[in-house]
Amino acid sequence: MSTSAPERRPDSITMSDIAQRAGVSRPTVSIVLNDRHETVGIAAETRNRVLLAARELGYRRNALARAVKTGRSLTLGFLAGEADLEYSSAAFSGILDCADESNYTVKRFRLHDRPEDEAVIERCSEHRLDGIIVNDTGLARNVELIRREFGGRSVPVVWLDPKGPQEWGVQ
Repeated sequence: MSTSAPERRPDSITMSDIAQRAGVSRPTVSIVLNDRHETVGIAAETRNRVLLAARELGYRRNALARAVKTGRSLTLGFLAGEADLEYSSAAFSGILDCADESNYTVKRFRLHDRPEDEAVIERCSEHRLDGIIVNDTGLARNVELIRREFGGRSVPVVWLDPKGPQEWGVQ
């Protein structure tokens, strides 16, 4: 029978655990893991100890905790109809490429030009997205639904369809 404590799951590893393993303070771990080590002046050797401890412990960032603290989810929404799947797929692929470069995640929401679209748009709103990209060719009814849901918020909305609302379009 083993007397050692069971290994903790990587999602329960804290910055304090890393600090203890690396022999540094918790604020130092925060600075290193949030890539602020150069602006604050953390030595390369200290940074390497922190990163090694994090790797050894299996540390993984908690995106939900970060979103609560920063107010940013690092998630974009892509709302698309099915009228032009080929264009929609190409647009989505390009959006994913750009999002990956900036460490964003993209959630796709499918619109069908049916009354259920209102629930889809509300669900989109519940995800607290940092921005919304709409490719909704020919679904004019959804323009008003999207405007009502996001028009008064600070969430940027970009409409890819040239027939979409001019104030949300990109040339």
